[in-house]
Amino acid sequence: MKSIILVGTARTGKSTLGRLIKDKYPIYNLIEGDSIYMGIYKVFKKEFNYKNYFFSQLNKDIMSNILSRFLKFDNINGPFIYVGEQIFPKELNDILPDRSKAYVYYLGHGECDKEQIFSNIRKYDNDHDWTKNMDDIELIDNVEEIIKKDNTFKEECKKYNFEYIDTSNNRRKKFDSIINQISENS
Repeated sequence: MKSIILVGTARTGKSTLGRLIKDKYPIYNLIEGDSIYMGIYKVFKKEFNYKNYFFSQLNKDIMSNILSRFLKFDNINGPFIYVGEQIFPKELNDILPDRSKAYVYYLGHGECDKEQIFSNIRKYDNDHDWTKNMDDIELIDNVEEIIKKDNTFKEECKKYNFEYIDTSNNRRKKFDSIINQISENS
């Protein structure tokens, strides 16, 4: 089975989709990019400002390097599902020249405006989500950054020929379609 890379902006259902695939195919190792990132942050938090570092080139380089190593050794450790938002299509294009090695899906908010994204985030919020305890004003500020990143993902997905999936509506139907695509090609 091929490995699966689920990338996209915050709150688009990447972790949910990763768990759904893992539930259907227990052979996959589930790798949460955010967990790796937070481990790095906790070690180096004095050196990095969290918000600025999170979007920095250094973070993208670190996460790209880690994903590259997982791809290099997936034949030894078994197929994996990588879930994260730190890797842009440009970087993924550089570390995955052989597209037959993994399924790649970029999840995004499509053409939603700030209010629609805010509403969708609140709709899908649950107790373990980082947005759950955020007040509305702070979340709206974060949504502006999400929109910028989402627009970059859309542009780069077109440029580097990666699939971009708008999960702002019919999310479960789109997830089922991805899972079926994986089933048909396995």
